[in-house]
Amino acid sequence: MTASPNDKDGGAAFPRPASEGHHAEDGESRRGYGEQEGMSLRDYFAAKALIQFGEPEAMRHWMSQGGNDYDKAYALIAEDCYRMADAMLSARNQSNETKSQ
Repeated sequence: MTASPNDKDGGAAFPRPASEGHHAEDGESRRGYGEQEGMSLRDYFAAKALIQFGEPEAMRHWMSQGGNDYDKAYALIAEDCYRMADAMLSARNQSNETKSQ
């Protein structure tokens, strides 16, 4: 896991170290898995923001902003989700800086 909490994307949201395998109850060895970084914390925060932004009232707002074009409305929603994720990462970094002082 090479990402750190100071990376622009916040690092990995659900990292998992590599495994050499494990033994099942029957004593047989099972194949392990390689290191998995998962999605970035930025992507995770954006997905969480999407829950709120997908509410019917919010959709009406974006549809009006997108000229009642679904593709334009979805692009606006995606931009705003990542804008919110960036704000959450910024607040997280500021909080961490305050704690370390």
